[in-house]
Amino acid sequence: MKNLIIMYSFLKQNILPILIIILMTTALLFILISLWCQVLYTQYMKNIYTDAPDLKNSIYFHCNENPTESKDDILNEISSFPGFDKVINYAETSIECDNISNFLSMKTYCYNHDMIANFKLDVSDGRWLSNDSDKVEIVIYGDELSEVPIGKTILLDNSIYATVVGRVAYNILPDFSLSSPNYNTSDFFRQSSNCGFIINSDMIDENYYTDHNSNYQYQGAFICLNNNATYNEKTDIINYLSDYGNVNDYDTVINNTDKLFETWAGMLLPLPLFLLIICTISLLSLSAIIIKRSMNEQAKYYLIGCSKTKSVSLLASSLTFVFSLPSIINIILIVFFPDFLRKDTLWDTSKSILNFWSFVPLFIYLAFIISFVIISSIAFYKKHSPLSFYRRNL
Repeated sequence: MKNLIIMYSFLKQNILPILIIILMTTALLFILISLWCQVLYTQYMKNIYTDAPDLKNSIYFHCNENPTESKDDILNEISSFPGFDKVINYAETSIECDNISNFLSMKTYCYNHDMIANFKLDVSDGRWLSNDSDKVEIVIYGDELSEVPIGKTILLDNSIYATVVGRVAYNILPDFSLSSPNYNTSDFFRQSSNCGFIINSDMIDENYYTDHNSNYQYQGAFICLNNNATYNEKTDIINYLSDYGNVNDYDTVINNTDKLFETWAGMLLPLPLFLLIICTISLLSLSAIIIKRSMNEQAKYYLIGCSKTKSVSLLASSLTFVFSLPSIINIILIVFFPDFLRKDTLWDTSKSILNFWSFVPLFIYLAFIISFVIISSIAFYKKHSPLSFYRRNL
């Protein structure tokens, strides 16, 4: 209690400016970290897209809602064009499952060989699906399935035994449902709020889907060109598809993604970053003022037997705690802030990644503040002996 009283005595003359700066810094850090998490999300999507072996020579096509021809007819027609190689798409279905959760059925993403190879998602536990496996494998997603152990065998529709080999990180999944004239890489994914699994569908008999008649494909698909496709052949395919929906090639998608980063760097980040710098300078200036003003208190503590080392450590501790509050509050907000309050706001987590790297800017900022406070406290009082304190302040 005595130490707390001493620490409070260092701050009591500057309570109001301390509170104002802490509140402003906390709000600005919250904005910047929210934007940083969105940058991480988009960069993660871009990494998946650029690492895909077959997408660098591809065209993304999203069919209109009411085309003159069906999507299947359009893709069948495209398959006869020179330069065409294959179509990459996935199917969704609902499969009844046993001994995995309380749900009777779960949304299932059916990935064939191409989807497994080109949309390799990060896993928080286990591994990704393998095209070399000789058995049915699944990777699970969703918080409701967080307790399902890796390696567990589950029964699907009382007919298929599948092994859980991994758990999808961030609950981020491919999504080819969005219609847009200009796509960036994050438009091909979404963060799911539900639970389910991804299955290597090539290991399942095709008759299974026919019998169940429940598998559904979205209107979007990647049309891959062969390596020898010419510019004119690619142009012919794009022109044909443009009559039936939205079309973007690989370079266009990457350019749109880079423009998104440029928007963050040029429009969204500068103002809060500038204000944070101003607040940080004010905070550091205030800490220097508090250290200077504390000389009178320090002189009194020296007289009653408080050592110089202990007095300086108490001062540094009080400043460190107070000026670390913005970072500490933001760490708590990142972890515990309710998602429903974030929805449709700047801090919406539906297109954000919250992981270790989300905290790195806060840790760096916190380390900088703590280092400055400790070093400045030690440097200031190292220049002054207890006798000089008595002469100046008593």
